[in-house]
Amino acid sequence: MHQQNKAIKNDCEFVFSHVSEKLNHLLGKTILITGGTGFIGSWLSEVVYYLNESHNMGINLFIVARDHNRFKSILPHISNSKNVKFIRSDIRNLTEVPIEVDYIIHAANSPDNRFHFSRPFESMTTVAEGMSALMRAASFAPNLQKVINLS
Repeated sequence: MHQQNKAIKNDCEFVFSHVSEKLNHLLGKTILITGGTGFIGSWLSEVVYYLNESHNMGINLFIVARDHNRFKSILPHISNSKNVKFIRSDIRNLTEVPIEVDYIIHAANSPDNRFHFSRPFESMTTVAEGMSALMRAASFAPNLQKVINLS
């Protein structure tokens, strides 16, 4: 695991060296990531963790996912960070976004193509219901500046 963390940090350092000035506006902001235990969500969490640990960005991070134990097992270093809070919820049932959230990155979706092909209607309604619930909840976040939908 240590070797993996080193590789992730090296990747983050490489990217940061090319875009650091574009990330200054994130200083002290609050980001909410849905699908936080998925491939994209966990990588985004790694980037925010790197920015905080290596560059003292003071970014607060809310991770929305169904399985807190999975989050703790795949991202233990992030789950123990003082800047990270976990929100246990299926995206379709999300009713509240913390009021301090400045940015939302919506990455909740099923990556399993077998599910999409075998049950396309259920797959589409899950995506639509999740986005609808997120937008309803986000509409009450007074500091919200942007929502990025990756699903």
